[in-house]
Amino acid sequence: DGGGEGDKKEDGDDEGGKKFSVDFDRTLEPLPEITDIKDEIAAAEEEEEKKKKKAEGNLKEEEEEEEEEEEEECCPEIEYMLQSELRSLYRTAHEHARHKLEIKLRTTPTSCKLESLFLVPCLTRRRVEQTPALRHAFRNIYESIQKEEERSSRRLGMMEASRLMGEGLIELAERNIRRDDGVLESTIVAQVSVRCDEVFAVRDIDLGGTVVQGDPTSKVNDVVHLVRFEMVVGSHMESGRIVEIGSWQITDWDDLLGGNIWFV
Repeated sequence: DGGGEGDKKEDGDDEGGKKFSVDFDRTLEPLPEITDIKDEIAAAEEEEEKKKKKAEGNLKEEEEEEEEEEEEECCPEIEYMLQSELRSLYRTAHEHARHKLEIKLRTTPTSCKLESLFLVPCLTRRRVEQTPALRHAFRNIYESIQKEEERSSRRLGMMEASRLMGEGLIELAERNIRRDDGVLESTIVAQVSVRCDEVFAVRDIDLGGTVVQGDPTSKVNDVVHLVRFEMVVGSHMESGRIVEIGSWQITDWDDLLGGNIWFV
């Protein structure tokens, strides 16, 4: 990968007198394609030197992939700042890029606002990944209320609906409680709008430097990003006291993953 102008600047350098918290200016080369080693071995003798070069390139790429896999295995998912699906989105974009791209991003957050905050009780993303049927747990509770209304041929009152909902949540909690210490994990989901002063442009070098995304003038723009966070908390089932507080993890921004929702 070739470094751009951002590599030459001292930390805190500005553009037009504006300092930036993030200063990223790099050129990304398309990743080399992985070739079949068996096909290389079976190739003609005069291609031997070419085969070795390809094999060396492939070996380097395989080592990088193995390092990424080892990193994923040794570091628990919850310790990453970005959730795995968001990380995969950017990794895939790089792997499948067909042209050389020059990316310039300079941004400084200027303010933020909490847009929403809600609790997903008795469930975590990891638990749903382990038991996919739990993804429909809340829908099942809602459907149980609908079935009771159909059975009684009337609309349930607030107290009746609340009772059925409570029974469903208790059943869900008992199913997901940790048997060793009696702790029940739940998830807090927050959405925050972050206003930034931002310079952003992506140029396709193979198309003569054409700007394919962002502002071609490289001027500072007032931009608002919507960032979605999740945090897992653990409470004791008997006392209800919170005994574990996790770390915030970014699960989506600007709806790149449609909210990255896992509980409906």
